[in-house]
Amino acid sequence: MSYQAVLENRTPFRVLNIVLPDEEGQEVILIVVSASFVAGPDGMLLVAQEHTPVRTGDQYLQAATPARSSILREADLALSKAKVDVVLNGHAWAPEGRPTPRVPVLLSVGSIRKVLTVTGDRHRASALRGHALSMPVPFRSMPIVYERARGGSVFDDAGKLVGIDRRNPAGIGLELSGHAAARSSDPSVDSDAPNVEYADASLAGSVAGFGFVSRGWSPRLEQAGTFDGQWLDERWPFMPANFDKAHYQGSPPDQQCDSIAGETVTLRNLTPDGLWQFRLPKLDIPVLLTFTDRLKWTRPRMDTIVIDTDARRVDISLRLALRTLRDRGRLVEIFVGMPSRALLLARKSGKAYLDHRPVSMPPHAEPYVTL
Repeated sequence: MSYQAVLENRTPFRVLNIVLPDEEGQEVILIVVSASFVAGPDGMLLVAQEHTPVRTGDQYLQAATPARSSILREADLALSKAKVDVVLNGHAWAPEGRPTPRVPVLLSVGSIRKVLTVTGDRHRASALRGHALSMPVPFRSMPIVYERARGGSVFDDAGKLVGIDRRNPAGIGLELSGHAAARSSDPSVDSDAPNVEYADASLAGSVAGFGFVSRGWSPRLEQAGTFDGQWLDERWPFMPANFDKAHYQGSPPDQQCDSIAGETVTLRNLTPDGLWQFRLPKLDIPVLLTFTDRLKWTRPRMDTIVIDTDARRVDISLRLALRTLRDRGRLVEIFVGMPSRALLLARKSGKAYLDHRPVSMPPHAEPYVTL
């Protein structure tokens, strides 16, 4: 790839710029900004002292067995997201800390309102299909992970895989005649039935969760397109002709919205005190692109929100993708944030610019954030 440009980040946020091929093999300059926020004493968000780096690889819940694990944090290298992903990692908490067999949990923000029921561990008298489940074991807190949701992989007595729920191979409860029901891929999970389910009875057979959906699971797997002999002959190494850009969306479909900024987030029974409410920040981060023949102003779009209820932290990603044009001037500099007036004048006139600011002077978030 021929692209080379200097990146100058004038914000306190973390920024990554990288060149990747798009679905047709065209070079795309991807700029991702990661801004982090933490809860203050009143629960409202404050700008974090340290911002989460832009992730270039997936983080798995079960790092030792990634092929059978759910994803805690997905690599932030999607070329585009038509919708905003809202993702939540954390635990369900019993009201007032009193052990309970079952608790409803709520995620509400903008057009998204999602209620799950989290149930204590249940056991069968026998692992064979048809045996009744025990009453749930009361709990104070329970991880909300796909390893505790409906799904799973079924193995025979020799350990050979005989069936899989492609919506959630890591989960619990998949049943095949003549075989024991699927156990969680996490050996620390002791339940014979899903702990995490939809509260709505009409969704009883669905996979429930708030976290990232793996790219190799349904429905994202099918959205990636058809990788067959025709693809090898006609398209490799590019994406299949029937690639669907919805594949880039990492959150469950019912946690995606068209746009978001400034809305109130309401979380119930997802923190020890039972309720966490806060307003999402609005972010306005200008980006100046300096080409050999022109200047261009643009802005990245907020498209990923990750809420960590255990850490009381919110990470927000903003994304900007630029297709390179070989018949236009070459990109030489990327300024994320607002350059000084002197620098702008220098760039417009084609003159050199010397920055006299002290090296130790940190950038401020205030010009770019509305809380």
